[in-house]
Amino acid sequence: RFGTIYFVLDDYDKALGYLEKAVQKQGGNFMRHFLIGQIWGMKKDWGKAAISLEMALQYNPPGGTNIQPRKQAWIELMKAYYELQDSKRVLEIADKILEFEPGNPTAHSYRQKVQEMENQQRERQMMDMITQ
Repeated sequence: RFGTIYFVLDDYDKALGYLEKAVQKQGGNFMRHFLIGQIWGMKKDWGKAAISLEMALQYNPPGGTNIQPRKQAWIELMKAYYELQDSKRVLEIADKILEFEPGNPTAHSYRQKVQEMENQQRERQMMDMITQ
């Protein structure tokens, strides 16, 4: 409870402490892991963000609608893997998002970013081969 309140108040360090204690004492759930993942993402610790978001997706989100919170977790996870330069995982997640929302602009954008990154990598490899 306090973790969520501090998160809403933008006090992410306090929120993280309360949320991690809640996971230790009361167990995990979608929202706890999701918020922890978002905080690690804000801190640019993409490895910890990815781990927490993967854990969030193992639980059902609260409330009646399942798709919106899950979609947001997938999008955050896709961003974390992009920052970790895990192209394969980014594309897998983008495909998963596009399965239930074919026009999702974020998933399309990350697919394009990965393609550009891979093209640049191939160009660098070609230049290395030419200059050797």
